[in-house]
Amino acid sequence: MLPSFQDVPRPALILGLGGLVPFYAISLPIWLTDPLYGYVLIDSLITYGAAILSFLGAVHWGAAMWQGELEEAREEDDEEMDRAAWARYGWSVVPALIAWIGTLLGPFFGLVLITLGIAFAYFIDVRACNAGFLPEWYAKLRKWLTIFTLIALANAGIGGAVVPY
Repeated sequence: MLPSFQDVPRPALILGLGGLVPFYAISLPIWLTDPLYGYVLIDSLITYGAAILSFLGAVHWGAAMWQGELEEAREEDDEEMDRAAWARYGWSVVPALIAWIGTLLGPFFGLVLITLGIAFAYFIDVRACNAGFLPEWYAKLRKWLTIFTLIALANAGIGGAVVPY
C-alpha cells in the first residue's frame, strides 16, 4: 500500500520526487552500456548523490537558523541554546564533508560512501523530526525518497559489478 502524502506540502513532494529522476536516469543505463560509459555514469551518479547529500545537510543548517530565531525570542538558557546550536550546525556540515570525500574516492568506494551517507542522514532526519526540529511530514517524505534513492544506488553498484567499471 502506498503512503499518504496529504500532509506533505505539494512543492516539497513534487520537487522531492523529481529529485529521484536523475538517480534512475543515471543508474538504469549502467546495465546496458559499455564499461567505459559505465564509469562515466557511476561518476555522474556519485556527483549527483554528493549534491543531494550536501542538500540534506543544508536542511539542518536552515532549521538551525530558524530554531535559533525562535529560541532567542523565548529567551531560554543561553548555554543550553549554544550547545544545541553547535550540535545542529555541526551536523549540518557533515553530509557535505562526506559527499566531498565520496567524490575523491574511486567509483566503488565513492558510491558506497554516498549511499551510506544518505542512509545515515535519513536516521538523523528522523531524530530531528521526532525532537521537533523538523516538521513531522519531512520524516515520511524522507523515508520514501531515501528508500528509492538507495534502490537506485544499489542498482548502480550491482550493475557496475556485473559490468565492471
